Amino acid sequence: ILMARNLGKFGYLFSAAIILLSANSVFDIYLTGWAGYVRKVLMLFGLHIVDYVTSDATSENLKTMEQHGISAAYAIGAASWNILTAHLLPSYVLIHVIGPVEYRFDFSLVATVLISMAISDCAFYFAHRWLHRSLPHLHLMHHCCKRSSLSTNAFFHPADLSLEFGGPTVSLIFLNLVVFKDPFALLVSIAVVSTWYLATHDEYLKLAHYYHHEYVDSNYTLYVSMRKHDPEEKMR
Repeated sequence: ILMARNLGKFGYLFSAAIILLSANSVFDIYLTGWAGYVRKVLMLFGLHIVDYVTSDATSENLKTMEQHGISAAYAIGAASWNILTAHLLPSYVLIHVIGPVEYRFDFSLVATVLISMAISDCAFYFAHRWLHRSLPHLHLMHHCCKRSSLSTNAFFHPADLSLEFGGPTVSLIFLNLVVFKDPFALLVSIAVVSTWYLATHDEYLKLAHYYHHEYVDSNYTLYVSMRKHDPEEKMR
């Protein structure tokens, strides 16, 4: 039996770097504008290269894609496009919309961020379930990543990525700017949610969504495990 190649017990250091760099990049974009966005994109490309060099998960997943008719060149091109563009909308809002914020840490901030996480995950759940039920061909590239790792975050058909994450992003912006009128909570919510999304495919942390890829089950949420059978699921 061939052993998987990765960082082993040192993988948690890579996970910690992902979390810290991702959370910091949101504040960097808010404070420094599009220069911060460029740094975020370069950081993501760098982390994906490290993932490829230190783990064989990406190469395994690319082979699975080729077995399903998706060329490595197309998959890498789509992933590169997604890294370049996936954070444009929240970054635009951070740079041009929210304006000055009052930094604080209190109960209202924690409650608002938790509500934002819950509502955005509801949006993710319904979009994700729809893709499994009605558009499995569009979601196929992502689920060819049976052994999930950091690179899995980028291996999406661009339309799939827009459908799956557009709703959560818009819900965060609407809730915090229109309903709660709390721009600082939006800043923190974007940092928390985007960092969780980046970590959710991590092969060392193995959060709830990691096993959705391993078993291709009906766990359509990101934060918790809900593995009841979905008879309408067509991804398997």
